[in-house]
Amino acid sequence: MFSKLVFLFCILFTFSSWASYQQAENLFQQKNKQRGTYRAIIKELVAAGYYHGVVPLLKEEMHNSTYGLSQDMEEVLDLVSWRVGTRTFQAMNKTQLRSSNSAIISFIRAKTAFRSRSYNEAYEFAHKVKSDHWAYPYALLIRASILTLQKKYEEALDTYDLCIKASKSAASGESFIDRRLQYESNTDFCIVGKARAYYADRKYEKADLAYLDLSKNAYFWPHMLYEEAWNSFYKGDYNRTLGKLVTYRSPFIDFVYNPEVDVLNAYSYLKLCLCDDARKAADRFYSEYQKPAEAVRSLL
Repeated sequence: MFSKLVFLFCILFTFSSWASYQQAENLFQQKNKQRGTYRAIIKELVAAGYYHGVVPLLKEEMHNSTYGLSQDMEEVLDLVSWRVGTRTFQAMNKTQLRSSNSAIISFIRAKTAFRSRSYNEAYEFAHKVKSDHWAYPYALLIRASILTLQKKYEEALDTYDLCIKASKSAASGESFIDRRLQYESNTDFCIVGKARAYYADRKYEKADLAYLDLSKNAYFWPHMLYEEAWNSFYKGDYNRTLGKLVTYRSPFIDFVYNPEVDVLNAYSYLKLCLCDDARKAADRFYSEYQKPAEAVRSLL
């Protein structure tokens, strides 16, 4: 019985999507199209599920809107951004991303300003994203990152904690698996950000504990071992530093490319007065990277 209901739902959904697509095509075929016609086409395409296909039309609508997007178009932008991401809209300039109280415009402008290192502007727009919006956990990550860069570590740590909590909550309530994975990745970024804030504030013991909160299932966990090793180095725990770095010899993470691992290896051996081991680490570095480096220089 359940399978029949699912089959019926799929048929009805397909018919509904096809009807929306046909309506959009009919509107497009009209002569003397007005601005309202293009908005109607955008809505019908979104209703049919063509989220990626509608992006160029939506960007053109944003470009041509003299006083900013209408409320219904902002809702469409919100839905499309939720399904395809905001990266394509971040390339638009400030004139096209006109001032708006909507959360999605504020979030896009926050990301755009952050990438251009306009941190005060980025923080202002990220702060406008309310807690009931899907982009709130990502906005918290932007805010916390800016506070860390501005050396406001205590405030940054509190914001990272909010980010972790909000990301986990959003992930648990998300039915789309790709969106859930993105929230889980955002949680991991906030955990690492918290550890980095402690590290920047020279609170190495707390940074060490914060790094341990990162799940080994996180796709960037292998890269974080190098950061953890530097944290142990500044704690003066050189044996632990070497223990972290030896993990890179595992065949399971041989995809990680970081020549500075050998440099930190050599530093750690020197701190332990193991000069022969330090020399071997240096020799290994030159034997592995000298010829490729010469080839790159020749090519350049």
